[in-house]
Amino acid sequence: MEVLAFGDAHIKPTGDAVDYDSLTVPASVDAIIVAGDVVHRTDAESLDTGHEFLARLDAADPPVFCVPGNHDPLPAYDTLLDGLDATLVHETHATIETDDETLTVVGWGLETTTFAPEIELTQFPALDPGDGTESDQYALDQASSTLEDVAYDLLVENDAESPREQAREAADRLGIERANRPTFAQQWNHLRTAYQRLSTLFGAPTDPTLVVTHVPPYNTALDEHHSIGTRERDLDGYHVGSIALTLALREHTPFAALSGHSHRERYEVEPTHLLGLGFQVIASVDLDLQRGAFGYRYLHH
Repeated sequence: MEVLAFGDAHIKPTGDAVDYDSLTVPASVDAIIVAGDVVHRTDAESLDTGHEFLARLDAADPPVFCVPGNHDPLPAYDTLLDGLDATLVHETHATIETDDETLTVVGWGLETTTFAPEIELTQFPALDPGDGTESDQYALDQASSTLEDVAYDLLVENDAESPREQAREAADRLGIERANRPTFAQQWNHLRTAYQRLSTLFGAPTDPTLVVTHVPPYNTALDEHHSIGTRERDLDGYHVGSIALTLALREHTPFAALSGHSHRERYEVEPTHLLGLGFQVIASVDLDLQRGAFGYRYLHH
């Protein structure tokens, strides 16, 4: 099965770095995936330009599946997909069928223009190894892994405590200072709710599953964002993906997951095949469901 996947296109009415007008969809493609941020802004002219682009994809034979991003959050798709057959896949399932294979597409996008990890290291000195000027990548990775493992243990493997007790135990294990515990409890409950929604979403399909999200999974090679931080605070190297997504992927191990947002062209196996689609990238993704093989190649950068 071949999927044509589009990363963050960020199309603008004034022109694009990628010549999408000359794009042709190969006859071998079974489905088209758009992983969010089709447009850079949501003004009327930008949305009209994005609609024209999606209409060109929609005119091709393969079905088109779209996930909303932070530059084109959920409400924008009322305009972007108006009158088209393309399918919006957000917190729901769709199906790609060929003569001999069936693949379930599970989509999760964004409803607003902002996203941050459900628990932010920089808000808790006990978790944040950075000094605000230069990042120690090893220390950042270790801190993110510790947070992920505590969350997986409490939310996935031992989810028997009340939310309050669970947040308190997580804070104890992570060494969260007393003054920061109310904020930590709020963020923990946000993580808990997001994880439970994704776990339910991922656990429903019985066929092999392709997860498509705009935001990448947390603490992977895919989620070091291209532009993060301020002049006052260097956040280079911090993981900015979804912790809830990482937990749900670890729990349910779908066949593959495609994501955007970070503008990183990265691949990782965890054991789910994880592919970051990059900035203005078109990728041909080959999924051999019978052999469990995964391959990809970039057609445009």
